Amino acid sequence: FDSCLVGFSFIDELIGYFSDLGPNVSALRMLRVLRLMRVLRVIRVLRFFTDLRVMVSGIAMSMKSLVWALSLHFLLEFIFGVVIMDFVASHMAGNDFNDEKYDELRQYFGSFSRTITSMYVAINGGEDWVRIANPLGLVSSALCLFFALYISIAVFCVLNI
Repeated sequence: FDSCLVGFSFIDELIGYFSDLGPNVSALRMLRVLRLMRVLRVIRVLRFFTDLRVMVSGIAMSMKSLVWALSLHFLLEFIFGVVIMDFVASHMAGNDFNDEKYDELRQYFGSFSRTITSMYVAINGGEDWVRIANPLGLVSSALCLFFALYISIAVFCVLNI
């Protein structure tokens, strides 16, 4: 196996030296992959990397659960975002949107993408969720409680799965 890798490395060097023959990109990629296989073989042999292998294997085995947890998270964020955005949009339609007291409301909930981003930042510690929820008090105090319900469900149920 090692002699094959040395041979392929030698061929790779020759191809690189005589590059005027025309680049065969797929052959070069194949040779580089084979060179990487030698490094992986060294890592597999060393007992020092047993713990690392166990951790990587655990992460790989949990990918299915991670995908479902992320799907649930995005579905929850979408549903709560649509409801919050609907209340904010209907409130803004009846009032002067350019009033200065609505600047923070417009900053956090001015569009659906801003709403989703604000909700994501609130549960991941990017910004304090109370600061994001305060402008919702201009619309309705029940909407602040609805936002707090979203934070509770997202943090305690979805993110702790």
